[in-house]
Amino acid sequence: MISRQSNYYLLKEILIWIVQFLPFVSQWKELWKETNEIFSVVQKPKLLVSAVESVSLYLFPKVVQAFLRQNYNLKVSYQHSPSAYTYMESGLLDLAFIEEPRYSKHIHATPAFSEPFVVVAGSKIAEGDTVSVSDLLPEYEIHVSWNPEFESWHAKSFDEKISPLIILSQDSLIPYVLEGEAWGIAPYSTGINLKKQGFHLYRLLGGSPDRFIYYIVHGYEKNKLIPYFVSLLDQELRIYPEIISFLVENVLYL
Repeated sequence: MISRQSNYYLLKEILIWIVQFLPFVSQWKELWKETNEIFSVVQKPKLLVSAVESVSLYLFPKVVQAFLRQNYNLKVSYQHSPSAYTYMESGLLDLAFIEEPRYSKHIHATPAFSEPFVVVAGSKIAEGDTVSVSDLLPEYEIHVSWNPEFESWHAKSFDEKISPLIILSQDSLIPYVLEGEAWGIAPYSTGINLKKQGFHLYRLLGGSPDRFIYYIVHGYEKNKLIPYFVSLLDQELRIYPEIISFLVENVLYL
């Protein structure tokens, strides 16, 4: 009889505990569900990309839109060539588009595309669509140091005793100062987009050597999303007749 009473009270205590604990079970289930949802968002495939300013400004917009439609995460930053190497060596970048490749034991540089330089102007400076250096007044130049090859050509082609109207380190400022008789030399992809904004565009006879853009990736730790991003950029580049893309022939090796 005592045993039955003990069992009765024990069973009663267990039932009371279960009733009290049930709300917590429901709460834990909901918390676990929310945690899994957050975790799934955090774990979406992500790509870390950087580029020189003109590439990210004028060639990336449609590429980024198409990439994000696939429900991937993306971080895009603007980096000069030296800092891009530093960031990649630190694991902070998966893919970078640069102008000046250098030797690195673990980071590989591959040509991405090339494009000519053109002249952009705030007002009409020639009757046709072509100008020569002699048509350009150096005192009205908006000067951007695009790369060492460009600077070498520029030093030989213009009188260095005459200062440019303005020297820019950020090419995104070009449309804001391209007024009156001002003119500048820019890569084709920059120039064609400025033309869409109403500026004048000219081919340059005897101009600077074409600009080459390279992409760099880590030799051993490649993000699986790199080939897809590169293929999207290749599609964008092929819209422009003056740009030569090398991406299709190299994407198989990524």
